[in-house]
Amino acid sequence: MWAMIRPDAMEILTNDRVVSSLYHYFSVLRGDSNPRYRENPDKIRGNLETAREMMKKCRMCGRLCGTDRTRFQGLCGVGDISYVSSYGQHLGEEPELVPSGTIFFSGCNLHCIYCQNWDISWRGDNGFAVDGKKLAEIMEELSETCRNINLVGGDPIPHIAVILDALAQTNINKPVIWNSNMYLSEEGRSLLRGIVDLFLTDFKYGNDGCAEKLSGVKNYFSIASESHLWAKNEADIIIRHLVLPGHIECCTKPVLDWIYDNMGSSVRVNLMDQYSPNPQVRQGHGDLSQPLSSDEFEAAVRYAHEIGLENLVGIDDTL
Repeated sequence: MWAMIRPDAMEILTNDRVVSSLYHYFSVLRGDSNPRYRENPDKIRGNLETAREMMKKCRMCGRLCGTDRTRFQGLCGVGDISYVSSYGQHLGEEPELVPSGTIFFSGCNLHCIYCQNWDISWRGDNGFAVDGKKLAEIMEELSETCRNINLVGGDPIPHIAVILDALAQTNINKPVIWNSNMYLSEEGRSLLRGIVDLFLTDFKYGNDGCAEKLSGVKNYFSIASESHLWAKNEADIIIRHLVLPGHIECCTKPVLDWIYDNMGSSVRVNLMDQYSPNPQVRQGHGDLSQPLSSDEFEAAVRYAHEIGLENLVGIDDTL
């Protein structure tokens, strides 16, 4: 069963802290539980009908733009056709997830000026078009060699309808991962209820001001925090936070404080240090014009430990 998994991923299975925080995910991998979507086929079909209707006045994400996406592109850059930029076996995710069957959708509901995947996120028609049948075939292909089905982007939020359509047409026995910025509306969250096994989230900002300035969205913190609370009660969760240069006090510390206060000390957290300025932010964007320094990242890790977070990816795994 584990033949395709890297040694470091095998080692992670022996870490009780990791396994206990992702109980359902590992239960599916062991074959003790079914993926949640397989337990709720009627719900998938019902949610699919709702999602298709919602696209006529889209309210899937926190923007609540109301665009008729059956005729026009929403603010996410996605209309009624979903595009996949690429897909394949990915070894760059958290150790417990690799090899991960990643599907990179084009388009995103956030407009982050520093986006590392800007070629995918800023164009909703990058790649090749997929319908439910084609997407189900991709999922089945990935399930042969990968540990999970990892829906990412861009962001998967604009593609909820086609994802539900694909899940209604397949019966793969692998965990479904929702890899997202979680700027989800209440209506969007309702479409995912009972379907996702693990939320791999990106909690970006500790305040609304930075979110509006850097990603062009309003009410970010309340929407992201509500979505994270919902996700924690809905399925397993791993929370990512990309440490941005110059944003330790305004973003990293408030995000970590919120995680500890609302998720507890044992929630799986990935502090990410790979920020590097894209061509759009190398000039005239202050701290974001430079790569993240080792001192800033070390300060973020130190603060996480000081407040009591004890399940940091790659840092606490060997403790």
